[in-house]
Amino acid sequence: CNGRRKTVSQSETVNGQVVLQQYENKYFRISYPKTHDVVDDMQNFPEGNEFYVYPIQSEAFVSEPVIYIVKSRVFDYIMSLSIRDCANFSIFMHEDDDNCLGTSEIDSIRFAGYPAMRYAFFIKDETGDTLVNQQTVVRLEDYSLYYFNNHYKYGDKDQRERGEQILQTLEFMPVEEVQPED
Repeated sequence: CNGRRKTVSQSETVNGQVVLQQYENKYFRISYPKTHDVVDDMQNFPEGNEFYVYPIQSEAFVSEPVIYIVKSRVFDYIMSLSIRDCANFSIFMHEDDDNCLGTSEIDSIRFAGYPAMRYAFFIKDETGDTLVNQQTVVRLEDYSLYYFNNHYKYGDKDQRERGEQILQTLEFMPVEEVQPED
């Protein structure tokens, strides 16, 4: 990847709690366990900027969530869409994937203080296991559109909750005036 990458040492626990570290860019700040790594490609793609929080150890991919964040760069188009339309578009794009087994209903929620839509894709991986990609769509007051993904193994409540805990630490940076990105 071309993005900034921050690798850290194995996790430490204090009183049974996992020690978190914080990462910040110009869009948001997020805390994550020291057992995870960050790749920040928030400046590298024309259609969307990408950010990942994933386990450092490859065998942990089976038991730990992967967080994937996309900031859409299709500014003029999304200004005319409702947040539900943006969610429906994402569902439409994923349903065309042969590995997509289906989607859940869309729920209206609040995420990091903003109205949002949440739904899930059920995906068959290369081993035949079913994975869940729980996606949350958020649009800020400057019309920035984000897709937050918590990727975990179907039926693994602990893994899902660990991903949700990481996402709950997210704080958006103050938004500037409404203008498209370069």
